[in-house]
Amino acid sequence: MNITKRFATVGIAALLTAGGASAAVAACGSSSPTTAAATSSQPAKDASKPKAEFVCANLTTIKSHLDARLTFLQSSLGSLQTLEASAKSSGYDKAVAKLDHRIEKVEQRIAKVTERETKLDTFAAAHCNS
Repeated sequence: MNITKRFATVGIAALLTAGGASAAVAACGSSSPTTAAATSSQPAKDASKPKAEFVCANLTTIKSHLDARLTFLQSSLGSLQTLEASAKSSGYDKAVAKLDHRIEKVEQRIAKVTERETKLDTFAAAHCNS
């Protein structure tokens, strides 16, 4: 692809991007997207109600997604630990170091998902009727 075709492609992409942005501004009915967002803001205390309604309506789905993620991470951790043991017995020190780092990251993610599950249960107990 020669240079003129590249410039033409970049120019067309820029025009399409600018056209999309101007269409979005026109759809808002204002000349400034930040002005439209600032005028439609609501007090912070009312902002939690839609969140609570959404979480309560989708509680089982959210829990199933978190459970699936936790199951996946735990199986990944088991696989990584098996690979690490194999690499240690074979004497691959660099691989062991990389696997140790990866295991540490997966353990951090497991802790984060577990924390999210606890936070979800606490939120649901406080805001959901069931």
